[in-house]
Amino acid sequence: TILGRFDPVKGHRECFDLWQDVVKVFGGNIRLHIIGQPENIKTKDLQSEVDRRGLSDSVCITPTRVENIAELMSSSILGVVPSIGSEIIGRVTEEFLLCGTPTLVSGVGALGELIFDHSAGANYGDLKTKEERVALNCRWIDQVRKETSKDKQERSVRAKTFFSLDAMGKELDQVIDSLSLPLD
Repeated sequence: TILGRFDPVKGHRECFDLWQDVVKVFGGNIRLHIIGQPENIKTKDLQSEVDRRGLSDSVCITPTRVENIAELMSSSILGVVPSIGSEIIGRVTEEFLLCGTPTLVSGVGALGELIFDHSAGANYGDLKTKEERVALNCRWIDQVRKETSKDKQERSVRAKTFFSLDAMGKELDQVIDSLSLPLD
C-alpha cells in the first residue's frame, strides 16, 4: 500500500518502475493499492501511467479520503513510501509501523531513520541498482506473506516505544529541558 497525496514528490511513478518487475516475479498474485487525494497529479494521469505500463490488473487507485485509515494500514501486508523529496517527518511511515505493518522507504529526508530494526522494514534508498531494489521488494513480500497477527502485534508494540504520543511527549520534554535557561 502507498498512502499519500498524488503529487510528483511522493514518487508514485518511480515506484511503478519497480512494480513492473515485482509483478513479473509474482504474476497476478499481487496488488499495489494506492490511496490518496489528487493534488498536483490528477487521478486520470496516474491511471494512464498505470495503463501505459500494463499494470492495470496489479494496481488499484483509491482517489479519496479513507474513513478508517488505521484499519486499512493494519490490513496491508506491506507499506511503501517511495517519496523522492520532502519527508522531513515521515508520518505515514510511523503510522504504518504503529499499525504493525512493515514499511519499505526510499530513504528521503528522515525516512531511513524510522526503520527502527530489521523487522520494521527496509530503506531501499541506498541500494545502487534497480535489480537490488526489486529483489528487496520481493524478499519482503515473501516474508510478510508468512507473518502472523502476532508478528504484526509485536512490531506495533515496538513501534509505540518510538512513535506513540507518550514517547514523542517524553522526547519533547527532554528537548525543552535541554533548552531551559536557569532563572536567576
